[in-house]
Amino acid sequence: MRPFSGRGNRQFRCLVHPPRRPLLAYSIALDWPPHASAARHHALHHLVGVIAGDVEAINAPLIVGGDFNAPPDSDEIRMLVGRRPPPRPGFVLFDAWDYADQGASGATWSRTNPWAAPNLLPDQRIDYLFTGWPKRGGVGSIVHAKTTGHQAHADLFASDHYAVVATVRY
Repeated sequence: MRPFSGRGNRQFRCLVHPPRRPLLAYSIALDWPPHASAARHHALHHLVGVIAGDVEAINAPLIVGGDFNAPPDSDEIRMLVGRRPPPRPGFVLFDAWDYADQGASGATWSRTNPWAAPNLLPDQRIDYLFTGWPKRGGVGSIVHAKTTGHQAHADLFASDHYAVVATVRY
């Protein structure tokens, strides 16, 4: 599988062959300005079409992650997790953050990060890990999630975003 993209968005997909069974993995970076909702919607409709075709052809656990640049209450994210009409009938993803410790903020864009602070935007979660429907035995289901990258190494932060890390049953 190879990269595919749309204007202002970058999406990558791959079929991973770990020891036990294949795994479908997708990474996306969507337009960042808050007013780019229409561009993000368009890109996600395209991505969901690609994912649906791959899932139909390959019976494998699914992981979708990346910089969606949209908060959890946005139409873009809500349509992916079944809180708005989906881009394709029956399509739904499961947000890893639903399995995080209660009370954790989940902010991946934060003014505590010196790379993000100059923008003066509010702290929010705009980066995600999603999974598809679990397979037999719960394979592909999320066990736990957290954010990481909150500490500088050698006085540098790796990114202007904190990362989402999830444990997925395999």
